[in-house]
Amino acid sequence: MATMITNPEAPREAATMSLAEVPSDQFDAFAAGLVEFLPHSYQIEAMLRGHLKYNFFTIYDVKLYAPVDAVHRHHMAVITPTGTAKELKSLSIFWDENKLSDDDVYNLLRTLPVDSWDHPYTIQQIPLHLQPKMDAIMRRLTKGRSHLLTPIPIITMTLAPEDAPPVPQLPEGYFFGELAASYSEEILSRWVGASSENVEVFSKLLVTFPSVAIYYRVQRRTKLIRCR
Repeated sequence: MATMITNPEAPREAATMSLAEVPSDQFDAFAAGLVEFLPHSYQIEAMLRGHLKYNFFTIYDVKLYAPVDAVHRHHMAVITPTGTAKELKSLSIFWDENKLSDDDVYNLLRTLPVDSWDHPYTIQQIPLHLQPKMDAIMRRLTKGRSHLLTPIPIITMTLAPEDAPPVPQLPEGYFFGELAASYSEEILSRWVGASSENVEVFSKLLVTFPSVAIYYRVQRRTKLIRCR
């Protein structure tokens, strides 16, 4: 009688090399696990810390995904969406290239619960040294379709009072002021990566985060110069 010998590890290995959503009550612990991989994991960690402080993920239904396998749990993280425009898909990503090969990352991303990879994706936050690898991986995922790489600056979180830098002296006519949500459209009109943003949702972010702008008075009219 013939006997078939199978590898008992294969099903387990295939099952664990996949991404799963990280519950929000585990965000703090997950962010702590990313500290080991700083500075490359900074962008994802900063977004998690920002959400824990300001609860902004709920504004446009942001999800965090990580490998199911406990060994690789903090070796990769995907946050999606990272833009506020519903019609354009977007994500931010980090992985440790010493722990995961390009093929591993490709196969893990294939398990991300997305409708389809058949439309353009905006990659907003990714470590610089991983950009060429991500470009190749996205071409494989989308079967050669285009995607956009539009890195955006990380939002600087509010510093503790003792860490706050001194307020710089501005030239005459310039002054600091609160960044009002009414300026959303003007801000997005100047932002190169604004195609992934929605004015209405972006306005909510300005209200949620402590924001500051530099204004200039021109003949009794206030003009927005720069914001953060």
